[in-house]
Amino acid sequence: MCPQFDQEIAAETLKLKQIQQKYSMYTAPQKYVPPTAEEQREIDSRSVHMSNVDWNSTVEEIEKFFYGCGEIKRVTIPKDKFTGRQKNFAFIEFDSPKSASMALLMDKSEFRNRFVTVVAK
Repeated sequence: MCPQFDQEIAAETLKLKQIQQKYSMYTAPQKYVPPTAEEQREIDSRSVHMSNVDWNSTVEEIEKFFYGCGEIKRVTIPKDKFTGRQKNFAFIEFDSPKSASMALLMDKSEFRNRFVTVVAK
């Protein structure tokens, strides 16, 4: 083979590897790393638990319900692992502990024709 051809192939191979490495962080699945105990306490300090939630409630409806309390980072409505049906409670994580405190004032409020319970997580 021609030495110049081998050098071109080596150079192209190197470029390809660099491109693959650059974009692998966008396409490779990220391994879940659970929060540390300290991080979990901080998350819990700005989260609430909402119970007696209607089975057909959506994340968007819950976000709308707590709209005036502050910025919501995440709403989680757990599902039964066997049936896939939503459970009748939700976790709402706010941007700040102050927002979570405001959300506690929504306790015993009506949501989708039910009176919900909102407590600190």
